[in-house]
Amino acid sequence: MVKKLTSKPSKKISPVAVFIVVGFALTGSIIHMSTKAGTPFFGIEPENGTLSAPATKVTDTAASGGVAIKFGSEPISPPPPTTYSCTKNLAVGGNIQSFSDSLASGQTGCLRGGTYNTGSLTFRSSGATLASTPGERAIINMGTSGSTVSSSTSGMVLKRLDFVTTNVHTMRIFGSRTVLENNYFTNKNATTAGACVGVGGSADRPDAVIIRGNKFDKCGGDKLNHGIYALSNTNMQITDNIFWGSGGYNIQLYPQADRAVVRHNVIDGSREMSTRGGVVIDGTWGGNHTLEYNVLAYANFDAAIIQRVVTGNKANSNCFFGNNANTSGSGITVTGSVNADPKFVNRTGRDYRLASGSGCLSTVQYDTAAKINAVW
Repeated sequence: MVKKLTSKPSKKISPVAVFIVVGFALTGSIIHMSTKAGTPFFGIEPENGTLSAPATKVTDTAASGGVAIKFGSEPISPPPPTTYSCTKNLAVGGNIQSFSDSLASGQTGCLRGGTYNTGSLTFRSSGATLASTPGERAIINMGTSGSTVSSSTSGMVLKRLDFVTTNVHTMRIFGSRTVLENNYFTNKNATTAGACVGVGGSADRPDAVIIRGNKFDKCGGDKLNHGIYALSNTNMQITDNIFWGSGGYNIQLYPQADRAVVRHNVIDGSREMSTRGGVVIDGTWGGNHTLEYNVLAYANFDAAIIQRVVTGNKANSNCFFGNNANTSGSGITVTGSVNADPKFVNRTGRDYRLASGSGCLSTVQYDTAAKINAVW
């Protein structure tokens, strides 16, 4: 006997139910893919109301209305400091020029802690390192002279040194792959002073200069002299530095700077004493600069980041506070920025660590000043 199979009549599925199911599936897929991609945030259109940390409203020119919500990851740890040992040592009172010239590639010459009064210096030992003895600090006082990294030099490292001048550029870099790390620069805002550090010139365009972990104090005596004056260079990295008290801009990428990366800096425009402050991008050639994860505060001119002429520039995930404006210019794309009080521990005392509750930390990823102080 064959049993007759019968089917029950199917129920009609509501189109609304289908829409809801598909919507949840797509949302789950997007969240899954963003998690696997490891991106630190994604943007959605914000509504009014209080945002729970680490969600913050950010500027995003690609978003409708120019505002998105950033879901920030917890602040990350900064990269560890580099370590070194000394091949040679120079006592206070020794001749720095002769000592520096004696260094071969791969060697590290260390200056014992103390003050060295000297004239102009030219650094020309490719692949060598000149540094303070670990645990000590050497002060190089050049008076009304300055220092130069020769164009014939490649890959020289200057590390944990205090460079002090008056009425002149503190240092001019013409050699490619020069590294300035954990140094202090000042020319005391002298009226006729140049920049603390100039990179390149009319006859030299150094490549891949690295300026990281330095302190720039009272550089330049007027609006035309700056902390870093990047005249002519390519692929420069300006990372993990602190700037305050510059007469002009803290960083000027002009007139022929190309593809610079300005990242994880604390840039105090010092509006109480500076006519400008901040960063300017300008020139007749170059551009394509990236500025990201910086704290930019108290700029006294048009904006904390000013773009003119050269294009292709990006400003990503910067924290702004107390400026006349944050950015200006049509040749720069701005994403992920926040307006928040960085809560410096003691700005007057030049302690730029970020105190508990800083509105900048989740955006800029880590506390740059704390990192520098740990190796100072």
